Formats: sequence, structure tokens, C-alpha cells
Amino acid sequence: MTDKNKQSDKDGQKHIKKMPKWLRRTLKTIMWISVSSVALVILLMCLAVWVLTPNVLTPIVEDIASRQLLAEVKLQKAELTIWKTFPEMVVEVDGIEIISHTLRECNDSLPDDADRLLSANKVKLAFNLPKVAMMKFDIKEVWIDSPRINLVEVNDSINNYMIVPPSDKSEPSSVIINELTISKFHITDNK
Repeated sequence: MTDKNKQSDKDGQKHIKKMPKWLRRTLKTIMWISVSSVALVILLMCLAVWVLTPNVLTPIVEDIASRQLLAEVKLQKAELTIWKTFPEMVVEVDGIEIISHTLRECNDSLPDDADRLLSANKVKLAFNLPKVAMMKFDIKEVWIDSPRINLVEVNDSINNYMIVPPSDKSEPSSVIINELTISKFHITDNK
């Protein structure tokens, strides 16, 4: 190789290595924003798991579910796990019972347990956490232990299983689920 070719190779390498200052700053800024965003998400997940212990999470879930349904939802324990199962989030509920409020008018003529719609010893859901941000619910496993379902229908309009209140037609729904996949569904001790 001649001295002229060596010189052009060195100049070529210098040209490739040297980026404009504005481009380097832009790339560094993008990198820092990306790293900071990931760190913030991890920090928020740590905080959520740390704060949402079963003693705190159980009454929150009971309250929200009872307000959203025409029923009372009782739980012994609700637990959220992320770190042991990452990238899956596991929601585990022990001792769930749903008591319908739709039979209150005719409760005198029905058996005592007519308003008891559903109970189970344990319900466990494992789903892919990163996909939830894209509204794609990839549920890896649904596990229900000892489910008991009690359906009561008095007539065409009165029953204990219509616990979802009618939606307001004037208000459009803001939640759109792009995809829902359930990989495994287990029911144990179903009598």
C-alpha cells in the first residue's frame, strides 16, 4: 500500500468516526430519555408492588368491583406479583364471593342463598405485562379452584346474574381492547 492510499484510509476512518456535534448530542439525549423512561417504569412497578400489599389491595379491589357491579364482591385476599414471574404479572385472589343485588325486591319468596351468584376458593390470572400497554391482553393462564355458581331466574327480567349495569349510550366507551388471548384455562375441584 502506498503512502497516498494509507492517508486516504486514515481520512476515511476519521470521517466515519467523526459525527457532527448536533447528531451526537441528539443521540445522547435520545439514549438518556430512553434509559430514564425504562428506569421510571421499573421504579413505578417496584413502588406499586411495595405499596399494594394484600392488606391494601384487597379492600381496593372489593370497593372498585362492588361499585362497578350490581353486586357485593367479597375477597379474603388479593395479591399482585410481578418480580417472580416477569414479564408476566400474576393476580391471585383467595376466597372470592359475589352476592347479587338484583333480587332484593323479591327476596322474601326465595331461598336464603338465592342472591349468592359465585364463589371460588382461588382465582389466579397470569398475563403478559408489556403487551397490556398496547391493549393486547395475552393471558397466559387462568386458574379457578372450587368454583360454585348459583344462577337464579325469577322471570324474564329478574335474575341474580345480570349484575353488569346498563351502559350510558350517550357516553362512548373509551376502552378498546385490540387483542385478547387465553393460553391455558384450568378449573379444579369443580363439583
